Amino acid sequence: MSRDGEIIARPVSREGTAADRVGLLMAKSLSPFDQAAGPIVTGGTTAQPMYAK
Repeated sequence: MSRDGEIIARPVSREGTAADRVGLLMAKSLSPFDQAAGPIVTGGTTAQPMYAK
């Protein structure tokens, strides 16, 4: 997006072990070394913020 916008993600279900992660991660570019952030759900139903630099 080059301007203001809104993205809505609604995970419906998840399967797997307690160590699995699911979420929406947005990155500054496609480079694996660039900044990224987003909510991640790990081992339950509580979302936690994740930041990568």
